[in-house]
Amino acid sequence: MNQTLPASIPDYFYYYPQSNGQSTVTETRTSNVREGRNEIVHELHSSDGIYMWYSHVHLHAAKKMVVEYPAPFIHINYVLQGTSMYHTGDEQQPFSTFHSLQYNVLLLPAGKVAVEWMPGKEVENFEINVTREFFEKHLPAGHPFLPLLQQNGQHALASAVHLPVTPQIRAIIYDIVNCNMDPAHKRLYIKAKTLELMAIQMEQQKSIPAETLLHPGDVKLSDAQKMHAAREIIVQRLYNPHTIPALAHLVGTNENYLKKNFKKMFGTTVFGFIQQLRMERARDILINEKRKIGEVARLTGYSHISHFSKAFKKQFGFSPKNIKVGLCLWLTDLQALLFSEFSALAVI
Repeated sequence: MNQTLPASIPDYFYYYPQSNGQSTVTETRTSNVREGRNEIVHELHSSDGIYMWYSHVHLHAAKKMVVEYPAPFIHINYVLQGTSMYHTGDEQQPFSTFHSLQYNVLLLPAGKVAVEWMPGKEVENFEINVTREFFEKHLPAGHPFLPLLQQNGQHALASAVHLPVTPQIRAIIYDIVNCNMDPAHKRLYIKAKTLELMAIQMEQQKSIPAETLLHPGDVKLSDAQKMHAAREIIVQRLYNPHTIPALAHLVGTNENYLKKNFKKMFGTTVFGFIQQLRMERARDILINEKRKIGEVARLTGYSHISHFSKAFKKQFGFSPKNIKVGLCLWLTDLQALLFSEFSALAVI
């Protein structure tokens, strides 16, 4: 059953991904035109226990939604535009922050999480939620995320470094959102697309060194919270970072503990994390803003374009010139295609 209502994001939502009991897909699509721009909130609920949420709204102020759930489940968050932050309970510091074109797989324990969207011209998000059993069933034997799925009282991320939302992933997401299949057939389509996105995530993660995977069981909960707090402070002061002793003092630990536990949690040093994040921001600027490579290099802290290009290629496997010329053209073509009459890009 499809419904169309005024677009809105609730302040509170009680939720758990489970079968809708109807052997089909139920949908609620809310839409609204505000200030001459179309806003959409689209929910899909499959009898396979897959729940999807897509929103494309314009926020003039930060928006927070508290989600409460009775049991642990898997949450895959894709940020297409904007910034979103995840808070546990009453914690002021977010345990994870996503920027444009980033995603990750999260295990969320029973309880509450507050999701906060930061204001911007456009905020666009897509998420997939499934039970632990569904996700675990489709992981290959020996996958490093399997042991983390058994914990009940602590969240976990499949990758310490958020993965990039590629043009291929964007195409799949828009295919799902624009699919007009019969609901009974759409159930199979939604399941197939969920598994396709899981497979892409696993392939991407193969390129990440094994030591960058999270092993929160090796770090006490209190220390893990301090490391997440340190991570968020770094994110907020990316281009004017604290010294390591000052950062350790701010989160209530010492320099040695910060260095040791930060690398355990995130698979890289504090300096390495700053470098990775600066490169990710540089990539986002190259994709989304009309800036010259030299300007982006200076914004990232490089005085020589050649040094910037070398660091960029080391992280992403291609030069900033390629992403500026090639990828941006690809995204432009994709956008035109999505608004054409041919809505289906993938073959099941």
